[in-house]
Amino acid sequence: MEPSDNGVSASVCDENFLVITTESCTLYAIDAGTGELAWSKWLGPSLNSTPTVAGGKVYVVYPTQLDQYIIETDNPEMIEKPYAIICFELKTGAILWQNRIDSEPLGSPVAYGNSVYITTSKGYLHRLTIQPGRYIVRLRMEDLPRLQLFPVNLSISHEEALISPGTS
Repeated sequence: MEPSDNGVSASVCDENFLVITTESCTLYAIDAGTGELAWSKWLGPSLNSTPTVAGGKVYVVYPTQLDQYIIETDNPEMIEKPYAIICFELKTGAILWQNRIDSEPLGSPVAYGNSVYITTSKGYLHRLTIQPGRYIVRLRMEDLPRLQLFPVNLSISHEEALISPGTS
């Protein structure tokens, strides 16, 4: 399978599928056994994080505004939360849920247990339920006493969420 877009992201996979995004903002799921395209979705003008595959689902963050420089809307959520995290069923590409977040992601979503986490450039850590994508908590990183450096990185290790200062 050869994607019609350029700038392929790092790939992620499970036993049956390879998942990539491209510079031109398409998410591809490729059958790992045959190399054939299983499904694809165009998600917007720019994707800045690698998708995450976990538990038969694909999580990816995408911009909800088609033109990031001119906003012509009366909907405050479109202005205040110009990105969304979306969850697809890995086998079919069906949308299971999506929820808006405040700004550009600083990394890829992290799925662990019954939650999915994402940190954003406005300094928030978002934690949502795996099903149906409802917010559990949204923390402002500056509210955590020793983590006032940005950006931040999030990883899961030994059943704990680890938040560490990133490099600018």
